[in-house]
Amino acid sequence: MSSKTSVFIISTRSGFDVSKKIEVILKRRFCPHLDSSCNITFYELNSLNSIDMPKKKNIRFFIAMYDDLPMISKKIQKIPTLSSLTNEGFYVKCSKSLNANDVVIIARNSLGILHGLGKFLMSYEFDEDGLIKDLEFVDSPAFELRGMFFATHKQNNVTEFWDIKHWKEYLEDMILLGLNTIGVYPIHFARWPGVIPWGEKKWFVSEQRRREWEYRWKIHLELPNIAKEYGLRYGIWVPPNDIFPAQLQENWSFGDPYVCPSIPQARETILYDREELFKSLSNVDFIFIPSGDEGGCKKCDKIGPCHPWVKTYLELVEDTYRILQKYHPKAKIWISNQALDYEQQRILFEYLNTKAPDWLEALVYGPGGDILRTYLNPERENTKLEYMQFGEMNRYLKELFRLLPAKYKIILYPDITHPYRAQYEINKLDRRIALICGREDAPIFMGIDMKDIHDRTAVYAEGSIPYTEGNHDDFNKAVWLRLNWDPYKDINSIAKEYCKLFFGSDMLNDITKAMNIVEKVWHRRLENSKYDIDELNMIIEKVDSSLGNRVKNNWRWYMIKFISLLFKYMQTKIHDDKKYRPEFEELILKSLNHEKLLLKTINNIIAVHSKRTEEYNDIKKQLLDIAKRIEEIHRMKLYASVERLDMNMTILDWMTQELKKAMVSRDKINLRDEIEKILRYEDPGPGGYYDDLGNFDKQPHLLEDSRVLFAVNLKNINPEVRLSQNTHAWAEKGLPIVLIYNDVDSKVEYTIKVTYLADEWSIGTLQKLYANGHLIHDELELPSFNPEQYVFSIPKDVYANGSLRLEFVSTNGRASVSEVWLMRKHALK
Repeated sequence: MSSKTSVFIISTRSGFDVSKKIEVILKRRFCPHLDSSCNITFYELNSLNSIDMPKKKNIRFFIAMYDDLPMISKKIQKIPTLSSLTNEGFYVKCSKSLNANDVVIIARNSLGILHGLGKFLMSYEFDEDGLIKDLEFVDSPAFELRGMFFATHKQNNVTEFWDIKHWKEYLEDMILLGLNTIGVYPIHFARWPGVIPWGEKKWFVSEQRRREWEYRWKIHLELPNIAKEYGLRYGIWVPPNDIFPAQLQENWSFGDPYVCPSIPQARETILYDREELFKSLSNVDFIFIPSGDEGGCKKCDKIGPCHPWVKTYLELVEDTYRILQKYHPKAKIWISNQALDYEQQRILFEYLNTKAPDWLEALVYGPGGDILRTYLNPERENTKLEYMQFGEMNRYLKELFRLLPAKYKIILYPDITHPYRAQYEINKLDRRIALICGREDAPIFMGIDMKDIHDRTAVYAEGSIPYTEGNHDDFNKAVWLRLNWDPYKDINSIAKEYCKLFFGSDMLNDITKAMNIVEKVWHRRLENSKYDIDELNMIIEKVDSSLGNRVKNNWRWYMIKFISLLFKYMQTKIHDDKKYRPEFEELILKSLNHEKLLLKTINNIIAVHSKRTEEYNDIKKQLLDIAKRIEEIHRMKLYASVERLDMNMTILDWMTQELKKAMVSRDKINLRDEIEKILRYEDPGPGGYYDDLGNFDKQPHLLEDSRVLFAVNLKNINPEVRLSQNTHAWAEKGLPIVLIYNDVDSKVEYTIKVTYLADEWSIGTLQKLYANGHLIHDELELPSFNPEQYVFSIPKDVYANGSLRLEFVSTNGRASVSEVWLMRKHALK
């Protein structure tokens, strides 16, 4: 289109309020994508005949509720009867009128109108004359509940920093995609140290803390009003038994804010905080109280009065509902089966089938809700199911569908925000991507995964409300919402709808292709992605050059640029490792016996690496600039991934670092021995074995077991740590990490060397090591921040039959092992 475009919004009186919202949305999501300047004028349909509207270059949006259908048919154009139009369905028709376009949107309520507007914005196309092509839709959602649970506690990268304007804009975008329900964490009591915000003991540790609380609290008091304004259901997530850390008293817990409900004063405090919360909120439609993944009584564990936890949990839910009803009599309760073992789930379903409480609306199925999967639930009771149809992803969900009384709904609560160490993690994610991108620190595109998960699980539910910890997963949200509207949509059409809505028609195919490449790279080894990453960054340059100012304030575009450049950084480092390291190692080995030549060689290597570091730093600066721009526009913080770029991502990084240290200390050490130790770090010697348990390509002796997971230490880490030390296999309490050797020489003495390092999920873990059932070391606390290596002898009679089974088991937490060397004793240095 060229010249100036006039946009008219013409509404019946009943559609007046939603039409004002449409005006705001069109200014953000329609006008910027036109090739011309755009002005919007608003009219009421009743006065249409007295309005002089030019017929050239104008687009007229007619907005009406279903009850106004006769008026629309009389004054505008004949409309079908639409008697089958559902509560949230809509009718959209775009037609040409002389040199203008008429767009009619009709629905039974305001939410349906906005859904219809979203459909138009994701579908319209211009013809060669610059007019919108004819289109007509009657559409309704497939699922009753289409929500998002926004983690607004202190574990997200964006919502914690939003003001009301950001909330409204983002919710409008989600509504265009089909959203009808929001859940938030208004107060995660346990995550607010230094605060008691109410009652006689009201207290703040500092004035700054008080201001922070009051700012966040003011927004959360407003969110239920915003939800009501847009016609959304509003719900809250509240753990069963947490309190503010400042309220904690001695012996209420093991030092954490999840207190023992069997202690009368502790229970009173739990319920007091919830009453203060409920009476403060203007509207609550539902409250989700999880059974696990935040909650539970560690103090009682399996012997105290809170055991079994599920009974205590249900009693707390009942008490919480009685308080909720006082202030929100129509509100319902959602519960979950998260982190409950088989016996506790049996108790849960017996309760639901016998007591059948009317206040309960749904069972939520989320992380830790599947006893066949290890994540947050190590029991894996495969033998407990009578019928074992279908795959692991939905097998237990089918069982829940069978066990749950028909009066209750199943609501899916999938984790769509974490690419690894999660309910639906990317299978065998490249550990360097995991290290740099973290769990929520870089844009993640998992459209194909989302489609697969939805296809396998949604059939058992009334809808879903995915969990999200920021907007790095924005595309995942869009995919899930569109599938909740129409589960038969293919991922490519959803990607194009997403791009059309947020970037416009120009460069649509290029941006869609860029997003597809990003998803592809997330799922592959970086060594195999060089061509894709190069192509991705060429597309970025092409779109930037073509769209220019039209994307300069588009945080979603900057997200694609950010992850593309992040991949480029990683690929550059990997390319250098492959190119330079073998050459450097060969030069060093040739000069080991000539001190002067060795010193010269090492200095040359350090100089070359320093020169390459200039390119790394240039890319890092670009990433920081983009991260700052994203924060300016959207307040999303992606700095953690940039900060981790200083970690040793490759062996070359670590080797150069260690060479520098050796040169500084060469007067105090045997330089030759130190250099040899660096070069032969992984070498177990003749007849020995080495396993890097965080590297899927270097763990030949690790027993494959879906209960043993993969992890990268992301917090409290030493940037000088070798990547092989900082990644590890881990298993839940009581589950072993097993290595099997079938060809050990029973005549030779062996020693075992291990690298231990606790990550943020295993601080304080005590771990034992067994060899063929023989205790090699007793409880040993995993070190944090700096890895430590331990050497143990293995008695020859333990492996007299020529085979060896090593088992690493934690007695109080998650077992974790980074590296294992099995060496003939003479090879140990």
